Amino acid sequence: MIPIRFGTDEEFAALHSMLGDAGYDEHSICSRAGVNRIDEILIQSNRNDRKPPLADTLDALIALLLTGRTLPGRSWHKLLPPTLADRLARTGLLVEQGDECYCPIALYPIEGLYVLSDRNTATADSVYPALVENTRRFLEFIPRSRCGTFLDVCAGTAIAALVAARDFAGQSYAFDIAERSVQFAEFNRRLNGITNLTNGEGDLYAPAGTRTFDRIVAHPPYVPVLKPKYIFHDGGEDGEQIVKRIVEGLPAYLSAGGEFCMLALGSDRKEAPYEHRVRQWLGEAQGEFDIALVTRRLIDPSDFVARSLLRGASDSSEIGQWTTLFQSRGITTLVYGVLLIVRKTESRAPFTVRRQSSTQTHRAEMDWLLDWERAAAGNTGITSGLARALHSRLTAAPGTELRVLNHLREGDWAPSEYLLQTSYPFSMECQTQPWMAYLLSKCNGTKTGLDHLKDMIADGVVFPGTEPEEFAKALIVLISGGFLQLAEGSKTMSSS
Repeated sequence: MIPIRFGTDEEFAALHSMLGDAGYDEHSICSRAGVNRIDEILIQSNRNDRKPPLADTLDALIALLLTGRTLPGRSWHKLLPPTLADRLARTGLLVEQGDECYCPIALYPIEGLYVLSDRNTATADSVYPALVENTRRFLEFIPRSRCGTFLDVCAGTAIAALVAARDFAGQSYAFDIAERSVQFAEFNRRLNGITNLTNGEGDLYAPAGTRTFDRIVAHPPYVPVLKPKYIFHDGGEDGEQIVKRIVEGLPAYLSAGGEFCMLALGSDRKEAPYEHRVRQWLGEAQGEFDIALVTRRLIDPSDFVARSLLRGASDSSEIGQWTTLFQSRGITTLVYGVLLIVRKTESRAPFTVRRQSSTQTHRAEMDWLLDWERAAAGNTGITSGLARALHSRLTAAPGTELRVLNHLREGDWAPSEYLLQTSYPFSMECQTQPWMAYLLSKCNGTKTGLDHLKDMIADGVVFPGTEPEEFAKALIVLISGGFLQLAEGSKTMSSS
């Protein structure tokens, strides 16, 4: 049963206006509750049995629509204006039960929009909340530059498609296999007065027909399960059942120059790391795509099983099944992170890279990674990685650390291993050679890569016959790892 009812556009607009007039927005709600983020209110509510008194309409809306508190008749009759109470009731958001009222679902502000979802995930077709941490993380990482057509697949509330339609997409689409999700998404579209969003019901890309998209995003079900139970959650036995099918569809649905962004769980296996397996899923068209994986967490399969037991999602009798499953598929590590896939427009070899995110990794850093790796993959022209490394002024990245391992030899400490570390733009470690450490100490933004090569030859640090191209390849590794930066204001010049 879908507990919402649709009215006219005028009635939706009136409800939106009433909620805004009551101060039902993220800033006001957080200020009232004394929290930094609206989802923290739910955590407090779950931990605190004490029900604070309600002082005004905003308090009543927070209790009713956000936390799911049942209100006695004397409270809601007093605190909710009759026109607002009537409008909520007409849409199914206020249900009277005796002398009390409650809201069977949740309606809350996020990203400057009002979003309807289920409050809990107790049923198979529950609509996953948009204000929880992992959905917020997904929204943080989707690209927000202008695009023509945008698709949110496995859309749920359609929050990504709503944001896209409002902020940067000419036409936005949201597809989901669950009728309940599609209905909630359409309610969200109409409540927010968004006209350039189309919601579609079907399996993954089925509602698209022959249409292609400039940008596709996905926050799909990805949790490994032995017994499927929830549409929004279950990713099959290895977690990749839906993830793999989404990637396999990109050659048919992602336009040239388009980008795909997905937050999900995959796996490294004995046969190949996750990002290289993703390339294989693209089939015969794989040469048309660049792939970047930005990992957030690596999970040992045994740790996953232990956490599943603690959450009550599995029981001890299933430990053997999990062990057999992971071993039979050669799964060595579960990988949670952001997968970026771009369809090339240049005639060059594609790249496949992996980076580990840090607390300083945001969407801007991912854009930098794609831009730099694209340049590094090109081997000709003044914008190629080789040319930029040689003819740009270089700066050692702030925060870079050099760790030296020494061994005791004949009574003296002798350096035997050099390790570079940085947390920006990604968390990286790189075993290096002494001349690279020496180079970083000299990169202060005043000299180009070619200048440094000449200096290091003169200082006897590198072999006199070192070719500029070979030196540039080493610089590319350091730049890609975040240890070296192209100084601001550098101009790429012809290598001739």
